[in-house]
Amino acid sequence: MTDIERFSPLGARVFVRPDKPEDRFGSIIIPDSAKKPAFTGVVVAFGPGMLMKNGRRWAMPEIQRGDRVVYQVLNPYPVVELDGVRLLSMHDDDILAVVEP
Repeated sequence: MTDIERFSPLGARVFVRPDKPEDRFGSIIIPDSAKKPAFTGVVVAFGPGMLMKNGRRWAMPEIQRGDRVVYQVLNPYPVVELDGVRLLSMHDDDILAVVEP
């Protein structure tokens, strides 16, 4: 079993492998006016949802491992590297849509 298969995020975190990592991980600074509004990637792992004050869990979007999703890029996402694969760590509400196969 690989690290990615055993990886289980906490709260409302979703880890996505971007389709075009060169768009996000280069050393060139791209001005906000030139950035694309959204990107696509594959869901690698996601948490159970954030625990609210009333003791219930925040409902996560209807996503599964392996789903291709469209996500918005508002801030730089933290990068995690597992098994040599770079993953973006984002909140569940950054995902805009699931792309149907």
